[in-house]
Amino acid sequence: MDWGAIGTWAAVLVAIAALWVSIRSDRRNTRSASDSAADAKRSADAAERAADAADRQATLAEAQATKYVPPWEMRWNQGDTFLLTNAGDDPEYDVKVELSEDLLTISQDFEPQDIDPHSSVKFWAMRHMGSRDDTVTVTWHHNEDRSDDRKSWRHPLPPKPR
Repeated sequence: MDWGAIGTWAAVLVAIAALWVSIRSDRRNTRSASDSAADAKRSADAAERAADAADRQATLAEAQATKYVPPWEMRWNQGDTFLLTNAGDDPEYDVKVELSEDLLTISQDFEPQDIDPHSSVKFWAMRHMGSRDDTVTVTWHHNEDRSDDRKSWRHPLPPKPR
C-alpha cells in the first residue's frame, strides 16, 4: 500500500464530506430564503390590510363627525308664545318658521332670520277646538352663504303647562 494513495483517498473523502456539508447548507439557505420571502409577503399583506382597516375607520369617524343633527328645541314661553331655540354650536341662517293651517297666529309671515347658537326667536301660535294638525315647520340653511340645500325640521307645537 502506498502511503501517498492513502493521503489522496483521505483528501477525496474530506472533499466529499465538504461537498455534502456545502449542499446541505445550500438547501437550508434556499429554504430559509424562501421562508423569508414568504414571511415578507405575509407581513406586507398584513400591513396593507391594517392600512385599509385604518382608512375605513377614519372614513367612518369622519362620517360620524360630519353627521348633521338639526339643532332645534321648541318650548312654551308664556301665554300663547313659544320659543324656537338653536341649541347647536353653530349659527343657522335664513331661518323661517311656518305653522300648519290649523293653528291660529297673528301673522303667517315670519321674516326669515339668522339665529346664533343658544339663541331663540319667539313666535305666537294657538290651538283651537278644531285643530287637528299642530305642526310647526322650521326651514333654514346651515351654510352662511346658503350654498347648501335648505333643511327642514317638523315638530308639534309643545303643550302649555297646566
